[in-house]
Amino acid sequence: MLTKKWREYKLPKVTILSKISIIIPAYDEGENLPKLIKALDRTFRGEDFEIIVVNDENTDGSVEIIRKLESEYIGVKGLLSDKRRGKAKAIRDGLKESKGEVIVLMDADLQYSPEDIPRLTKALKHVDVVNGLRVNRKDSIRRKFESKVYNLLVRTFFSVEFNDCNSGLKVFKRKVMDDIVDQLRDGWHRYLLVLAVKKGYKVKEIPISHHSRTVGRSKFASPLKLFKGFLDLLSVKTLIFKEDGDGGLKAKQIKDYYIKGECDDLVTRPKRFEKIFHRLRERATMKLIERYGGHSTILDVGCGTGLVTRRIKGDLVVGLDINRWNLMRAREHAPKVDPIIGDAENMPIKSDVVDTIICTQTIEHLPNPQRAIREMARTLKSNGKIIGTVPSKSPIWKYRRFLSSHIPTEPFHHNYTLKETVQLLRDLKILKIFKAVFNLTIFFVVEKKANYHKTEGR
Repeated sequence: MLTKKWREYKLPKVTILSKISIIIPAYDEGENLPKLIKALDRTFRGEDFEIIVVNDENTDGSVEIIRKLESEYIGVKGLLSDKRRGKAKAIRDGLKESKGEVIVLMDADLQYSPEDIPRLTKALKHVDVVNGLRVNRKDSIRRKFESKVYNLLVRTFFSVEFNDCNSGLKVFKRKVMDDIVDQLRDGWHRYLLVLAVKKGYKVKEIPISHHSRTVGRSKFASPLKLFKGFLDLLSVKTLIFKEDGDGGLKAKQIKDYYIKGECDDLVTRPKRFEKIFHRLRERATMKLIERYGGHSTILDVGCGTGLVTRRIKGDLVVGLDINRWNLMRAREHAPKVDPIIGDAENMPIKSDVVDTIICTQTIEHLPNPQRAIREMARTLKSNGKIIGTVPSKSPIWKYRRFLSSHIPTEPFHHNYTLKETVQLLRDLKILKIFKAVFNLTIFFVVEKKANYHKTEGR
């Protein structure tokens, strides 16, 4: 059994960083902003926070009001525009200017209580996104009916269990917003929760208070807006989910397979050809580790049953895998390795603490490999290295089921070209990349740039 707790390892458990960025898209909300900013300042006084008010084209003097608030309150910043940018663009612009590890999206209409935000941020210890659920809505009967129909459509179209997708109070871990912001097209702010789930993040709804609007008017009540919202729903369904490329399987289904369905020990039970293949791949990987790897803190991501992990030498060697059975076997093959249960796309590891990451025979099974690469880079120290492999696109792989002891029913397995691999690693410095082992495997060594966080995603 796995008896050690995460807190016993030298690699510390990931924690929610203190800085909070509250992004407030505002369109003709000049009368509400002073009261909202005052309430937020009172709620977060003494905390490390910032408030970013993203103002659209306005007709009510909001620009002057925001400039006054900037001078009165420390931490308030206004992004002003004399053109209508829309809520989705306002969120993107606000995120670009924000510096927090926790992102709060909040409407400016005073229908949401700042006092609810700390409860939502606290819940991020266990999930990636927290949505404020309006349990006692103070809206008209028509608005509540439209909302019920809309949420029913979202649940039906996307197989999710949300009850208030269009709530104006949401809290995200920053990595979630960074991961989905590029997909945030005009009007798609209504589907932030859907986009997060599609990427494999965990979302939770928590009841919050709701108040009647006393000043200003709703921006979303017109029939035209409702019709556009429905068209956006169809666009999200047909365009975004079509990009999955996995036969319609959701990320959760893929991960469930690797968590529960895979029990294959490549150390003890490979077929003859597969045994030769794995030994050659293991030997080539160890040569790269000896040449490029550090010897302090080494993390084997997707370590499986310890095929490579058992050969690694370092002051602290940690094997991370999503499958408990694999880790138990890895512990038998490599007793000195510390096993950790974790997802390569959402690793329970603090930033900037690892010297070298080994990642072999893992990336090809991930529904969101780019996100996994970003997660690995996040945990690396500056100039730390990732040594990894992916299967190359070769016709020999078509006969995999006859050559391999691996379960042929696995739901996701992507082979890469050299060009695709370079694109996958584009935010890192490539030190070496080549094909080997009958040209079936692409090996790579990449280094985290000193300015990684500034260049990420460009």
